[in-house]
Formats: sequence, C-alpha cells, structure tokens
Amino acid sequence: AGMGTAMVVGKAKFGILSLPGGLDEYKYVPFSPWTGKKITDEALRILGNHKIRFLFVHYPFPDHAGHAHGWLSDKYFRETAETDKELSRLVAFLEKDQKSRTLLIITSDHGGHGKTHGTSSREDRTIPWIAWGPSVRPGFPIQGKMNIFDTVPVILEALGLPGKSETDGHSLPDIWREGTGSSCGQRRGVPIGQTLHS
Repeated sequence: AGMGTAMVVGKAKFGILSLPGGLDEYKYVPFSPWTGKKITDEALRILGNHKIRFLFVHYPFPDHAGHAHGWLSDKYFRETAETDKELSRLVAFLEKDQKSRTLLIITSDHGGHGKTHGTSSREDRTIPWIAWGPSVRPGFPIQGKMNIFDTVPVILEALGLPGKSETDGHSLPDIWREGTGSSCGQRRGVPIGQTLHS
C-alpha cells in the first residue's frame, strides 16, 4: 500500500516475516536482561526518525518466564510488570508526539498453563486485546466472542485500507466512537476484551 512499515522484536523467529522489500526496517534484539529497554529504544528511534504507518513491537519476557518458571508464577508477573514499564515508555512518547494519529493495540499470541501452551484449554487460548487511540470508545468492554484474527481487519480499517476477502478475522465496529470515520488520526480510548488464540 506504499506505507512505511517496521518491526522490532525480541525473538529471531519473527525474521521470517521480514521478506525482501516487505519492511522498511526490521530489528531483532537478542535476549538479555536489557532486551526490553533496547526494544523500546529501537521502537522510539523508528517512530522519531521515519514516516512509519505501521510498527510491530514484540517483547519476549512474559513468554520466556512462562516457559522457564510457569505461567502466573511470581517470575511471570515480575516480567509482565517489566514489560508494562516499557510499554508505558512507548505510550508516553505517543501521548506527547503522536497522540492524534495513533492506534495502539496491545495483545498476546497465546496464554499458558504450567510451563507450556498450545492446548485447546481456556488458559492457553484466552489472551488480552486492548486498543487505544483518538476515536476508540474509552473503557468499552468488547462484547461477545472475538479472535486474534480480528486484529488484522481492525488495523486495515484504521489505516484506511480495504479489507481482504481471504482474511479470517472480522472488523470490530463497536470499538469506535460514533462518527469518527476510519483513520488512525481519529481514534482514542481503551476498549478491552479477551480473545481466543487459534
């Protein structure tokens, strides 16, 4: 669509999405105690220096802690809190410099139980899905079932791009404030839901 795109990730496996000519910038930050800060630093650099319309940011710590120490363990909650601190740095930047034209979606690719995931259990398949932006309905709890696949149609709508018939997900029109159109520059608020990872 001719829009600037970038990805900053904490796992090398995301490199498969960095096809030649597919992203304007791809940055993998190897795992270390400073990975979270470095990921945020890179994301802020990209947001500040490029005309990026879509940025994917991945923090690996909760997943690492879940596999090593167990989902919902003390270590898992500590790593989730550290990730939250890094997210707050991103939000602070967006609030200051790009608030009027940003849609932020915070989600996860899976839940977990014990030290694993991948089953059909509710613990493994239920994940958070939070959207924030100028015309997002504030504090709106998403009603009914949704799926992580619904994220793609929401992003396409926010960017003003047509949906694809082969996309598995569906748009979530109820999350937008009335009369706000479909561009990122018009969305703000925080609809919160729980979605199923398939």
